[in-house]
Amino acid sequence: MIKKLTDGTPGSQQQSGTESMGTGIPGGSHDAELRDWAFREHKHSVVAFGRVFGDSKGRWPDGFVIGTSAVVGGAPQEGSVITTPNTRYLLSGPPGDLEALLKLSQQQGANAARRGISEQDEQLFDLLQAAWGMDDATFEKVAGLPPRWLWQWRNHYRAPSDPELAGIRRLMRFHNAIRLVTYGEPNYAAWWRRRWSDGSFIGSQSPLDAVLSNPAMMDRLEQYLRAQF
Repeated sequence: MIKKLTDGTPGSQQQSGTESMGTGIPGGSHDAELRDWAFREHKHSVVAFGRVFGDSKGRWPDGFVIGTSAVVGGAPQEGSVITTPNTRYLLSGPPGDLEALLKLSQQQGANAARRGISEQDEQLFDLLQAAWGMDDATFEKVAGLPPRWLWQWRNHYRAPSDPELAGIRRLMRFHNAIRLVTYGEPNYAAWWRRRWSDGSFIGSQSPLDAVLSNPAMMDRLEQYLRAQF
């Protein structure tokens, strides 16, 4: 079992003293390949890092930087098969730089988090349109989107840009402002279309008409709604 390493830098991935042992697994028997691999101690055990390729369990795309669970067998040397409780990894090629791998792993995690947030934001295009009872053309005007944007997005011809995602988050904040003054069973479609009195700051028109005629009116409406709560 691998229990201790000299350090985590290239060239130092060697077993200490009498702790060296073979893999105990046929050379060609592995579940995935690790390239640019490195080892480090973690919570009284040793884990491996590297770029994974050919994952037979379909967990990661080729080239993705991973950290394994505790290594329980194998030698930290090129061509060896190391084992964890669930996976066997072939150490392919020379070792890599541990610090570079850790930095890239953190970047991958941040990118994954951003993708998750973006996917949640994308759902708002459908959810807000449905909640507000608007057809595509009307919602696109309210959201400041070009014509047929929703059709192109739903049919995978385009992806939301960062400004478009920021725009839909802004609409969600406006929706939350509407909720503050909504009681009982919500009917947001009716709220958008109900005409206000002549003396209101939007005159005798509905919020929808006010926003369609002047997009900046949404900010004034939000300020007014939040002031009522």
